[in-house]
Parts: sequence; C-alpha cells; structure tokens
Amino acid sequence: MRLIFILVVLTTSILFLFGLFSERTTAAIGEVTEDTNLPEDTQKEAIIDSFLSKSEIEINDNKDVKDQSPLSPEPRSLLREERVKPMHDESSPAFRVMGWYFKAGYSLQPKYEYWLVAGKPYVLRTKIAKNSASFIDTEYHWYQYKGNDYWEQLKHEHSKEITFEADHEETRYYQATAQVWPSIFNPLLYSRMTKVNFLPKPVEAKGLKLTSDSDYIYVDKELNYQSIFLEATPDPINATGEILYSVKNSQKSLATIDPHTGELFPNKNGQEGDIEVTATLTNEKPDNADKHYKNKITATKVIHVTHLLTGDTQVYQHTPANYQINGNFNEKDFKIDWYRIESSGRTSSIPNNSTNKYSIPSTEIDNDDNIEIFAKISERNYKPSVDEQGNPILGSDGKPIPQKIVETNHIRLNVVSSSPNIRSSYYIENSNTKERGEKLARVKVGDKLRHDITFADSSTGDSKSFAGQRGELIVFLSQNEKIDETGVINFNYDKIIKTKINNRPAVKVSGLIVPPLNGGTFTISTEIINKSEKEFVYKPKYSINTKKTKNYETKINTTYADFSEDKITFKPVKKIPFGEHLKLSQVLLSPIVNKDTPPYFVEIKDDRRIKDPRRITVRTEGNFYRETYSNKKIFAHMFLKLLKLKDVKESEEWEESGINLNENYTVINSDYNETIESIPWSKFKGLRLFIEDLNYNPGNYKTHLIWDFNNAP
Repeated sequence: MRLIFILVVLTTSILFLFGLFSERTTAAIGEVTEDTNLPEDTQKEAIIDSFLSKSEIEINDNKDVKDQSPLSPEPRSLLREERVKPMHDESSPAFRVMGWYFKAGYSLQPKYEYWLVAGKPYVLRTKIAKNSASFIDTEYHWYQYKGNDYWEQLKHEHSKEITFEADHEETRYYQATAQVWPSIFNPLLYSRMTKVNFLPKPVEAKGLKLTSDSDYIYVDKELNYQSIFLEATPDPINATGEILYSVKNSQKSLATIDPHTGELFPNKNGQEGDIEVTATLTNEKPDNADKHYKNKITATKVIHVTHLLTGDTQVYQHTPANYQINGNFNEKDFKIDWYRIESSGRTSSIPNNSTNKYSIPSTEIDNDDNIEIFAKISERNYKPSVDEQGNPILGSDGKPIPQKIVETNHIRLNVVSSSPNIRSSYYIENSNTKERGEKLARVKVGDKLRHDITFADSSTGDSKSFAGQRGELIVFLSQNEKIDETGVINFNYDKIIKTKINNRPAVKVSGLIVPPLNGGTFTISTEIINKSEKEFVYKPKYSINTKKTKNYETKINTTYADFSEDKITFKPVKKIPFGEHLKLSQVLLSPIVNKDTPPYFVEIKDDRRIKDPRRITVRTEGNFYRETYSNKKIFAHMFLKLLKLKDVKESEEWEESGINLNENYTVINSDYNETIESIPWSKFKGLRLFIEDLNYNPGNYKTHLIWDFNNAP
C-alpha cells in the first residue's frame, strides 16, 4: 500500500531595501510578472509563514498516549543564593527505620524558602521526632537575623511553632533550636535556616505535587504508632496560596492527618487498608487572572496503612504461605533476621534469608500448622550516637546507648487439610457479530455484549463439608459498558447490586450458593456506549467463607475485549514559521520554535492491531513560488534543506551540504510489530530554508511538503 498526501504549505513574503538593489523580474519555472506594490516600511523584514491543511490520514489499527508536564524545577539552594549565613549548621535529621526513630531530630523542618503576602499573619511550624517515649519534654527557642551576622533570640517564643506577619514587602530569616530532655543524652538540635519573602501581591499556583517520606504507615504498637509526613509543592514554587491536607471521612478510621503540617497518624486498633490523602491549595485571585484561573488546585497520593509484617494466616495444605516486610528501605543498610515459633513454643531462626520476603513453598499440617512468623530488623553498620563534639552519648548505666532492634508483629498460620473444588468457566459474546469465546475483537460502540459465568461444586470427600456455603461474586466491567440487565440460572443468592468500584461499573452478587453437578450460570448483558478504554481484561472474583477458612477464592478464567479502532492517525504541525529576512544575501533560515509551537513535528497515533513494517518519507513538491492576483505562479530559487550535525563532542556544528528535500527523505523505517511514535521537532532540528538566488521580486512565496506512507520492503 502506498499513500501520498500533501500536508504542509510553506509561504514566505520577501521584501527588499529600497535603493540598494534594482528591481528585476524573476526568470524561473512558470510565468514571470512584476510586483510593483512595495511596502511603506522598506526596513521591514519578510516573514516566512507556513500553514498546514487540516486533513488527517488514517491507516488502520491502539496506543493510549498520555502527556504529563513536569513541575517547574525548584529554586537553587538557599545557601547558594543568599549571603546570609545560618546561626549554626542544621542538625542531622532524625534517624528512622520502619517507623521507629533511632535518633532524635527534626521530623518537620521549615522549608528553605517561603513566599507569603504581606499584611497577613502566618504560622511557621516544626516538630521533633524523639528516639524514645521516655523523653518528657522539649525546649524550643526561635531566632531572627538582624544583619551584620547577628541573630536575635525572640522573646516569649518557646513553642515548636511561631506566628509572625509583615505589613510591607520585605525578606526575613529565621532559625530555631530544640533541646530534647534529658540533655545529657541529647545534643542541642538546630533547625535549617529559612528565608521568608513577603510579597505585595499574591502569586497564583498552576499545579501541585504531593510527596511523602514513606508510602507506608504502620499500625503496630511495637513501632509506637509513628507518624509520617506528606508535603505539597506548588508550581510555580513561589505561589502564595495556603495548602491544607485532608483524608476522606470514610477513611478516617484508618488514619488522620494534621491539616496544616501534613503529618499522618495511623489508627491504634490494627485496621489495615489504603487511604487517599488530598492536598488543596487555595489561590487568592490576582489582578491579572486569566480564563484559566482556578480558585483551588489539588493533588492526591495513596498511602498504605498496614502492619510492618503482612502475610498468610490460613492456607490449604501443600500450598505456599508468603510473608513480606512492608516499607521503603535498602537491604544493604539493614539486616533482616526471620524467626518462627513452633506450636511447642520453641523459637528458631530461619537461615539463608535476609530479604524482606519469606515463603514456605509447600505447607504441611504436621510441620506448619499453628506456628508464628516474625522478623527482627537492625542497622548493618551500627555506630553509637555521638554529641556535637563527637563523644558517644551514654545511657543511664554509663555505657553507650545500644542499637535498637525492631521486632515486627507476629503472624499465626493455620494450615487446613482440604479445600472446596469449584469448577468455573467464563465466556463473552457479541450479540451483533455472534462472536463468542474468551476473546472478542473489534468491539464497536452500539454492540451488545453478554457475559456468561458458570460455576459447579465438584467437592468430594472431606471437601464436601464446604457445600452450601454462601459466597460473593464481583464482576468488574470496562468503562465503555452500560449494564442493561442481569440473569440467574439455577443459583440461590441474597441480592444483586449494580454498582461502581474504583469508578468502574461492576456487578456484585452476595450470598451466592454454588450448586453441585451441572451447576448454575450468572449472566450480565451490557451495551458499548463509548471507547474510553481501548481494551479490557475481565477478571471476576468469587470468594466463599467456608467452615474452616475464610475468603477461599475460586479461580475464574479471564476474558478480553478489544475496543481499538485499528488505524493510524497522522497529523503534522500546522505552522512552521521561519522568521524574517532582508533581501541582502544568500541565507539559511531556521524555523522558529517557541512556547506556542506544538510538541511534535508530526503527531502520530498508531492504533493498528497488525503493525506491518512501514516507511515514512517527506519531500517538497518543488521550489517556493508566489501567486499573483490573477493566480499566476512566479517561482524563486529557494528550497528546504535538512542539515546534519557534525560528529563533534560538546558542540553543535552543522554540515554545510545537508539533504535537499526536493527528493524523498526517509524519516521512519519501522519493523514488524513496532508502534510508530510521533516525530519530535528534534528530528528536524537541522531544517533550513535556503535562499539561493536574490534575483526575485518581493512577495509571498510558498511550497508544499508531501509525505509518503509506504509498506516497507
């Protein structure tokens, strides 16, 4: 297959300086005429303007492309930008492992720099993380820089936070100290120095990014229910809006959060689950707000609320039991020792395993039933804490404080002898095309699908005790589908609910009893109403609560539907401006690329199902020409060239010859099953307009770019 299409029209206006050159007609291919309409301002340079026809080429077949613009980079370090020196270097941070603080320090520091609006009060907050619950109190002092290397202690400021304001535009510097008691065990702690800029007007935030010092927060008493911190960073960094943190009301039983500091606290009753923390920045509307102004900007992050150690509590005999220590840590820095407590009460270490995961490959009732699994975590290269002078900090017994070894929670394992034997099958059918099976292709908007899930209880022997147990079936559907109706054949159940789970349509059947022998079938009829998802894998779940174990999950085969449109969309850039040029000499003009330039020279979306090899070439249809009022064409000796970089390190030098785009230039040669990506501007960084001969009249000149899309040999 060979497709040829014209996509780009390049135009140029060429003017000359009056008095420097005599005006002559242009002898070139086509009819020659004389343009006597000179511009009023003869010093004005000609503009080469290009535009693109709006046609798109589609060639059959799925790739969902998402673009995320990164936040603006953070400013350089305060200490590199400012001459103001801190009162004292900031102390090393608190040392924490798996939620346990081994060494006291600031867990919440002032930022290096703040941008605030003058005329309003603000609160600067800090917090100390203590390495033991036995420390009774912490004494704080705040200092403000007054110039000439002098730091003044602020009177009556002995709290972990300070309130201040300014009535005019100015810059201040603050630093705090904290003494954890008893002081004999803890050196004086210095916060980082912070720079506070008071601005006359608010600065609007366009974006927000939310990060945390851990993706996990633990509900273990052994870890003192330690908190973590989340921090939101606005874009631009100097946005002045207030940021508050929140957790959904439905998730507050898992964790709560300080709305001002972003400190997240776990529950103390052992509940586990995932929560979504939201940071909300409220903008103050600036005087120059445009149509894109938003009063509130939000960002979210999921945090896992969990035990330090998680794993199986009940398994069937001859199946594996798996355990994992949750957290962000480097195994090179920490040592992990695994242990098991036998049913007899004897504790033994598990050899040859120092990773954060442990597995019993095949459990046995005689060996593994009613055992407990736990682990101990310690620092590999532990060094006792020292004071500011480098002397070891001694404990109450006069000896260096020993290393704290973290012991995880314990998990008791129950091994069950037999399990249910439930057979299942899952098929989907396109009622419009009569296609049926585990995979459907080319599903279109308007098609009707039918999902058939069949179960039969084939339990025998001891496993017959599971018969008649009620379970729950959940079928997740694609976002392209609207549920029409459900049906039940030979099933007993409590209720059927059409719902949404994680913003996805789903059907939930509770109290479902799987019958023996031929079993029963559950059906869902849907209609395809959109194509927001290009494809979808259906993974239904059926779990039952048996008499001996909980949440036994039946294996159900997955099914698949392809909603892609089987095509390729080819969309070149609409404008390629080359700037301005005085008619003085031969010249090579570069295209102008700025913030308004589209991100791609050619935007390609390759949704082909069968990706045959393709060759994409480009050429111009000829030299530039201009059209008179009578639609006659006048040609000029100017054409497009594509220069190549010389092989010179750390410099950008171009070869003089280059490629003349009057002939086909191969841009892409794809392989079989290769997705063709969009063509970036960098691929045409060497594109130049070459004005070879000055023997032409002023006017608007243009040419076409022609793209060829062929089967590759």
